[in-house]
Amino acid sequence: MNDQIQIISSALDSFIENNADARKEQISAESEFTLYYISTITDALFIDEQLIDPFFRYSKTQFEQYINSIGQPGNNPDQLLLKLCKGNAVLLYNDHIYTIEKTAKYENRSVNTPQVEASIIGPLEAFVENLSINLNLIRKHYHSPTLRIVKFEIGEKSHTTGYMLYDSELADQEFVNNELSHIQNLHIPIVQDVSRLQQYLSIKRPLLFPRSMVTERPDRVSTALSRGKIAYLIETTPFVSLSPINFHDFMSSVDDSYGLPIYSHFMIILRYLALSITILLPGAYVAFTAYNPEVFRVQLALSIAGSRAGLPYPAFLEVTFMLIMMELLVEASLRVPKTIGPTVTTVGGLILGQAASQANLVSDIMIIMVSAVAIANFVIPISTMSLTVRVLKYILLFMGTIAGFYGLTIGIILLISYLFTLHNSTYSMVQSFTGPIPFNTKKSSSGR
Repeated sequence: MNDQIQIISSALDSFIENNADARKEQISAESEFTLYYISTITDALFIDEQLIDPFFRYSKTQFEQYINSIGQPGNNPDQLLLKLCKGNAVLLYNDHIYTIEKTAKYENRSVNTPQVEASIIGPLEAFVENLSINLNLIRKHYHSPTLRIVKFEIGEKSHTTGYMLYDSELADQEFVNNELSHIQNLHIPIVQDVSRLQQYLSIKRPLLFPRSMVTERPDRVSTALSRGKIAYLIETTPFVSLSPINFHDFMSSVDDSYGLPIYSHFMIILRYLALSITILLPGAYVAFTAYNPEVFRVQLALSIAGSRAGLPYPAFLEVTFMLIMMELLVEASLRVPKTIGPTVTTVGGLILGQAASQANLVSDIMIIMVSAVAIANFVIPISTMSLTVRVLKYILLFMGTIAGFYGLTIGIILLISYLFTLHNSTYSMVQSFTGPIPFNTKKSSSGR
């Protein structure tokens, strides 16, 4: 046994001693067959049938040829320990070292229906935490030979495996190269989610609006690939990130491409209306009630004033109190057990609203307004944008509180201006991005 083999063997033995689920099997008395593996992430049946059993059945020459066909040579102790932690078996045989990747085995759940992006007409398949299954689902929906899959590893501690997918004829190759360069230059300890990966890939860290769209649907990913976008997959997460994206992507649903155009356009208009209601209504209520009641008709102004008669707090505190209570109800519905979640939030919301109204803490019109804001917020199809909108309404509420209608107008202008300054590499959030028409074979992209 040479010095390099002794160093590697000592490192592996030390690892075995410090990890209770690690195993060392020395089959031959002459120490010519020594196997290292982690029992909790390896396939014990494969090790018995494909490694140990052939050792006794084959001759030395045949077994060495067999190991060369299924294993990869290696002599770096750090790399061997890393592969051992990923489920590979490390075999020391006749002063040679091999890593066997086929021994890795992780528990996975089966393909299920989408939990976040529900669809009425579309396919009922969603991604899982296994990369092979996710690639299988994408290949099932996207049969183009121009699809390219690039493997990368990220995380100095987690060493997470990921894939970048794009269509070589439709994607912007310069954008692809920039993204790959950013990934290779990232120095972060651990990454376990694609949305977190996209935050690091952005030139500037996102403040309000997300720079990528996260989806769990293979059909949305295939549609994005056909439009020249890039998809990111990493292990341990059932979501895929898409880039570059624009603001309209967050307002589109997978059902838009399955229904009639008139129905799709109507639903898109409805979503933008819901977006406006969610962002503007709280701030507009305070601005018009406290500062500019003359914009209402006389009957409506008197109705609002009558409903607020006897309330001890100004409109700003009334709106803030109800919005915060609604946020708490939404979060409670996500955290409590599923069997009692709908009952607790529904009953809690009804009792809270009725009790607050009878105690003259909030007006009846305020309860209607907050309910409309909550319902409109759930109309937005992408959860990351829905969370962003939940924050934006407080910004406009603050602007409407300090300066009334003028403050609300200034807040809207500032938000739109900020949206125009957001870029993902060379593409803006308000810029439509599509690949070239199919008849064009040049590897280019058009951003109009």
